[in-house]
Amino acid sequence: MFAPRDSDGYHPLQSVFQTIAFGDTLSVEVQDTPGFKLTHSGLHIPGDGSNIISRIYTHYAAQLKFGYHVNLHKQIPVGAGLGGGSSNAATFLKTLNAHEGWGWTSDNLEAEGVKFGADVPFFVNGGTQLVEGIGERLTPLEPRPKRYFVLINPNIHSDTSAVYAAYDAAAQFPALSDVPDWMRHSHVGENSLWPVVKARIPELADLDQWLKSNNGPELHLSGSGATVFLTMSDESRARTWEATIRKT
Repeated sequence: MFAPRDSDGYHPLQSVFQTIAFGDTLSVEVQDTPGFKLTHSGLHIPGDGSNIISRIYTHYAAQLKFGYHVNLHKQIPVGAGLGGGSSNAATFLKTLNAHEGWGWTSDNLEAEGVKFGADVPFFVNGGTQLVEGIGERLTPLEPRPKRYFVLINPNIHSDTSAVYAAYDAAAQFPALSDVPDWMRHSHVGENSLWPVVKARIPELADLDQWLKSNNGPELHLSGSGATVFLTMSDESRARTWEATIRKT
């Protein structure tokens, strides 16, 4: 759920974030002399220095004792709504903290991380957390029993700024004073951006309707899209639905 934009242009939110066993891979080679090199494999990343890892290095370059060669194996598409860039940022910040001997605590890392993205603080520790403010207010939650997630990405980039602009134009903003019970206990609920993303990406609206017509599990939106997901407690059921959706 989101409130109207604040003076900094962010939407205060209430949400539950969950790390999963899937993501990008960062390999970092620490060098004795200062310098930075970013190489990558897998999916495309921007090559103009706008990648969040490059921006973090540039921000701290003057105070670094060592050089860093980072290889990013990219598996999470840009604009997927899965926090790929934010998780990479948190990982690189923790790497710098360890090798440069800064001695930052988790609180320090979260405070630094929010400078680069509202979702970065969550990925410092990950797990299951209630996320409030612009992403900097984190409350760990008891994890649910093991769940299996079927991630579905339509190979379409979801423009976060455009999604929020459409949400702003159409939304009746809820009050965020009380945290809904589902956020504290069931952890999976309605994403306020889902109607906007379905209107922008008809393929997702069609999939949602197909699942409902075939008595399928509920489809959920991750972040601002374009990834959606199913969540189930039974692995064989999850794999069956994965195979079924691949055929549609």
